[in-house]
Amino acid sequence: MLLTKENITTLLRQKGPLYPARIKKELGGDTTFIGAILSELAASGAVKVTNIKIGSSPFYYLPGQEPRLESLATYLNEKDRKTLEKLKRAKLLKDKEQTPLERVSLRTIKDYAKPLIVKTSQGEELYWKYYLASDAQIQALLAQKHQKNTPAPAPPRPEQKHRSTTLHEQKNQPARYSEHQRAPPAITPASEHKTSPNTPDNKQTRQETLHPKAPPPTPSLQRPRRAPEKQATQEQQTITPKDTFNYNDKFYKKIKKFFEEKKIKIKEQKIIRKNTDIELVITIPTTIGRQEFFCKAKNKKRSNEGDLSAALLQGQLRKLPVIYLTTGDVTKKALEKISHELKGITVKHLP
Repeated sequence: MLLTKENITTLLRQKGPLYPARIKKELGGDTTFIGAILSELAASGAVKVTNIKIGSSPFYYLPGQEPRLESLATYLNEKDRKTLEKLKRAKLLKDKEQTPLERVSLRTIKDYAKPLIVKTSQGEELYWKYYLASDAQIQALLAQKHQKNTPAPAPPRPEQKHRSTTLHEQKNQPARYSEHQRAPPAITPASEHKTSPNTPDNKQTRQETLHPKAPPPTPSLQRPRRAPEKQATQEQQTITPKDTFNYNDKFYKKIKKFFEEKKIKIKEQKIIRKNTDIELVITIPTTIGRQEFFCKAKNKKRSNEGDLSAALLQGQLRKLPVIYLTTGDVTKKALEKISHELKGITVKHLP
């Protein structure tokens, strides 16, 4: 049979997702030629490509066939399958509430776990949604989490009795709920939240509740002028640690000497625990130029898979390959996991 885009598309419609070798078995031809056609179809958006692979080959499927991807979960390792099952049951998982291994896994199963940034009063928070969960389901789950974590409103002050009725009616409106509900979770809720026409009113209501205006003229009018000073102080406190790095830390000196011998340059460094735990961003010379890595250095007699998975997670958050530098040994179980579960991390011994 002559291989054409139409023939391959028809086969995918009937039996997709499929990988090139399976298409060759069905239609004949050469896998290289099939791969070229699939790449062209993928570039035009006519077909989609999975992150899951069989060997080195991904699967190809048509838009709208996403539910069929569930059948490919058998190609995941046991750890990722367990994480997928948990996500499928919950529909929505908060990133920082998961174990280090689960957080790594959620970033691995990209076909099933979709990142979702939710803007709250505490700042932006990362969630993971199950890829088949609807926007309505996600909004309902976010609302439940938000209501659960929202404290009961404080009673109005005595001097505010003349405004209590108006404020009470406004509080009964779903302002806090709508912060999560208004923005469709499938997109970035943070950007949608900023453009919501109701946000300024809600924000004003909250500010009035926490800091009610006093009748003019009173000293309370001076309060807004002090806010920038507090903000500036907080910013200075944030910047200060960069200037107070302890370059005399014994463990850091040992690391620096080792790097100098290997012609490795340090771009960033942070002491997590004195003489024990240091995080660095380094550049290593390669045949194609210097390459950037995240380095987790531990002055520890014995490291396990938990240490490695935590380091790998830090590197993935920075989108950098990881080097785990240790003065001690690494458990056999942890070394075995590097080859199939903790890919992207290299263990080096610090003499």
